[in-house]
This record gives sequence, C-alpha cells and structure tokens, in this order.
Amino acid sequence: MASDSQRMRHVLGTVMLTARHWRKPVSTMTTRLVALFGIVLLLLGACGGAYTPRPVFTPVLFIVFGQVGDSQTGHGIAGATVDILDGPNAGRSTVTRGDGFYRIPNLTAGGITLRVRMTSYADARRAVMVTEDRWVDFRLTSLPK
Repeated sequence: MASDSQRMRHVLGTVMLTARHWRKPVSTMTTRLVALFGIVLLLLGACGGAYTPRPVFTPVLFIVFGQVGDSQTGHGIAGATVDILDGPNAGRSTVTRGDGFYRIPNLTAGGITLRVRMTSYADARRAVMVTEDRWVDFRLTSLPK
C-alpha cells in the first residue's frame, strides 16, 4: 500500500509531466496566432484600411388613400378606378370599395398624378407630392344623359 507522500509525488509528477507536454503546443499556438494577426493587419493595410460595412438601406414607403364620391350627393362611388399616371409609382392602380374608399400602399416618395375613372362620370385628376401618407378625396361630376 502506498503512503500519502508517495501518492502526492505521483500526482505532482503527473501534473508536471502534463504541464511539460502542454507548454510547447501552447507556445506554438501563440506564435501561429500572432503570425495570423500580422497577416490580417497586412491585408487590411493593402486594402486601404479597415473594412467599413455599408449601411443597409430600407426604403420608406407611403400610402395614398381617400374616398371617391358623387359631387351632388356626396355618396361614395363603388367600382371607380384610381390610377397613378406618372412619377416613381406610375402604373399602380386600385378600385374603390362599396363605400367609395380606396387605398394604394407601398408607394415611394415623389410627385404623382392620380386619375379617377368611372362610367357615367367625368374623369378627375390631381397632382400629389408623396412625402408621407396622404388622404386624397375626389368628387366626380356625373355626365349628362
């Protein structure tokens, strides 16, 4: 049976042996990391400096909405077509609901011309600057029968 002092020498010897084996790889690893860091610094210097990430551009989008109504009665006109004729959103359109309300979402900023068309009514146009959500109402005049 081993005494406590023998066990202690065995444990200390194992620790010292383990420490000797780990010294060299740690030293080699440190050397490799320093060399890698130096290469990275050289590459960054060759590229003209540190990498600067570009900001992510998220476009701001707006909504144009309103009501199309009869100029004499004020009632909403269902089924009228609201078109964007020009500007950055040209070609977009929608149809009014049963109560005459319309909504055109996801518009980029800029000047647009809105046109409203409906059978038996005169067309209406309005120039609008879209820099925020806009409410634009139209009152259509009925054509003579």
